[in-house]
Amino acid sequence: MKLIGMIVLLAGCSQPTDEARSSLTDSGAAAGPHTDDTTESSDCSELTATIHASRLGGALPLLVDFDGSDSCGPAPINTYTWSFEGEPVDGIVASHTWLSSGDTVVTLTVTDADGSTAASTLTITAEPASCPEIDAVLEAGALEHDELDESSGLMVSRLIPDLMWTHNDSGDAARVFAVGLDGRDRGVFTLSGAEAGDWEDSAIYTNPSSGQTTLFIGDIGDNSQERESISVFMVPEPDAALLDATSDTVLSDWSVLTLTYPDGVALNADTLLVDPQTGDLYIVADRGDAPVLYRKPAPHTPDGTAMLEEVVALNMGYPTGGGFSPLGDKLLLRTADEGLLWLRDSTFDLVDALQSSACSVPIAEEARGEAVDFLADGSGYVTTSEEAYEPVWVTELHEDTPCIGLEARLLTSADLEVPAEVRFSVDPYCVPEGIASVVWNIAGEESTTLAPTFLFESAGSVPVSFTVTDAAGTQATTQAAITLTAQSCPETGETETLGSLESASITETSGVVVSALSDGVLWVHNDSGDSARLFAIAESGALLGTYTLDVSTRDWEDLTVGWNAELGTEALYIGDVGDNATSRESLSVVIVPEPVVELNQAEISAELTDFSTLTLTYPDGEAHNCETLAYDPRTGSLIIVTKSADGESHVFEKSAPHEDGTETELTFLTTLQFGSEPLTGSANTTAGDFSPLGDQLLIRTYSDAWMWLRDGSESLADALAGEACDADAPSEDQGEAIAYTPDGSGYITISEGTGSPILLTPLQ
Repeated sequence: MKLIGMIVLLAGCSQPTDEARSSLTDSGAAAGPHTDDTTESSDCSELTATIHASRLGGALPLLVDFDGSDSCGPAPINTYTWSFEGEPVDGIVASHTWLSSGDTVVTLTVTDADGSTAASTLTITAEPASCPEIDAVLEAGALEHDELDESSGLMVSRLIPDLMWTHNDSGDAARVFAVGLDGRDRGVFTLSGAEAGDWEDSAIYTNPSSGQTTLFIGDIGDNSQERESISVFMVPEPDAALLDATSDTVLSDWSVLTLTYPDGVALNADTLLVDPQTGDLYIVADRGDAPVLYRKPAPHTPDGTAMLEEVVALNMGYPTGGGFSPLGDKLLLRTADEGLLWLRDSTFDLVDALQSSACSVPIAEEARGEAVDFLADGSGYVTTSEEAYEPVWVTELHEDTPCIGLEARLLTSADLEVPAEVRFSVDPYCVPEGIASVVWNIAGEESTTLAPTFLFESAGSVPVSFTVTDAAGTQATTQAAITLTAQSCPETGETETLGSLESASITETSGVVVSALSDGVLWVHNDSGDSARLFAIAESGALLGTYTLDVSTRDWEDLTVGWNAELGTEALYIGDVGDNATSRESLSVVIVPEPVVELNQAEISAELTDFSTLTLTYPDGEAHNCETLAYDPRTGSLIIVTKSADGESHVFEKSAPHEDGTETELTFLTTLQFGSEPLTGSANTTAGDFSPLGDQLLIRTYSDAWMWLRDGSESLADALAGEACDADAPSEDQGEAIAYTPDGSGYITISEGTGSPILLTPLQ
């Protein structure tokens, strides 16, 4: 099953009143745009501080707007002082951005003309960030200046709207190009008296104390690895008045940092970064086995030589450029065709962030891409490539805005691939009065659960609507649609060995199925020639139990598991369907309530006395050899696939119910041709199984495994008429058994033979 996160629906209500409100509803949900919990008297006879907040929480970075204008008292209020994470801010209104997760108490203190004070508090909950969604990758323009032919670094201006600074790679003069976000030439700025060796990357930084914005240009390339030191040029960002000059502008106000690596090594580097939160300078260098991050702590003075500190080796390919987001909450490193984004909670240092999993983000296809930086507002990032007239690409990150006024809106609606299990939820931050009730209508099915979960199995557009009612009786309604796309062929990962059959009694494994009731347990049986017995084994191959049945056997070839309505339990269906001589007038399926097996139990022997038998015949009146039996979890039907030397395999169905002692003529569904295009390899089918949701059917041969995908709106016959996916079965001596794992994330195969390995092939 594919669990596709959560679709969050926001429900908003009208602006809050000044009455006291609880921050929790009866359902335990947090409230939204909020006043403080101090009740203001109607005549303002008492000095009262009242807080309005645009939201009570959200994911990092979390921007909240505050308004204290409803504070009042018998005397005029002279001062309003806010406290955010220990930082005082004066003003009737204020804003604060949280970069650390957790609960924070915000305080508003008001002082009136008589010197009296009153205070109120409010708790803001900042939640950890998650990998951002990508709204769009857009071509914003192309580099216009004909001498800008090796753009190796980018710096998006923090002062001048829609402006970037860039430079060429090695071989150019010491100069930077001012470029619009659309690639338009805005001027060239030459550093007077400077020499450029190998300018590889650059970064921009605004000092919060002085307000000075500086361009850091890294002369850090060293392909031959022979430099004793490297240099970083520091240039105050040129004023906007100098842009669009008809000739080059000369800059004389610049300085140089001289840096060395620890132990005097010489390394090549293509990435320079400056942390907006600390001012520390970072360089990513190629140390051969892995790229390594080095640091030069702030402040940065040009006197003398500083040695870099080794910070951490990075688990990625060699980066060609990188950048911090303006708030420092994100770090993006790029290669020629991939972007890795780390999210940083300022509760932790940068090393902690880099040791967590990175988000994979797209990089537009570029000829020789080396440059990247975040947009000035952090809403996305921009990239471009070496070579003249290359496109400028802007990748937009999805951002959610707080709820304002009475509204109900869809927050996230990404395309989902079926089958998809989706959890719907209302954002309680947008319901200031608290949630009283919710009514969902999802694909025509109604639910009053606060956060319902739905399984979607068919591609198409699904209508969704919901109405939320708050504690004051106000309602908000929205309608939307979720797009569900058809399933695509999964890729197979590297096959691993779980164990090997330990019992000498298991000599010709012809069928395997994963237990529906006991975690980590497999059921197997031998081919013809054995008595009627099943073996319960662990995934390691250890024998847990031998279960015998008092029933005659001719040729047990496969088994499957599924719900049996007549028994009211999960059952094992054993296919006595083999017929090498093609002489049988009928087949049989033995149905056994599945025993519960403990992984840590001592090996047992038991007799199964509660079983039933089905008798089956083919509709064409002919006899067919068969080694494949599968239970369809969507319909409860049993599926039989015949085996023939010429590869012509017929698929038959036995519909539910499956009642003891009945004789049923199978229904013909379709014919599949194995052993030739497109189902190449062996012509002999030997086993099959449905995925737990019934959206996939595996049929294996001696050499291959083939998978058919089934949309929820399709019959099995329709699905088998479609193109099969190559499921890439592992090589086995005589593979006749296959079964999906309980979550459908892979399949298990076992070959005939004593001590055969138990193999798991993951599906990705």
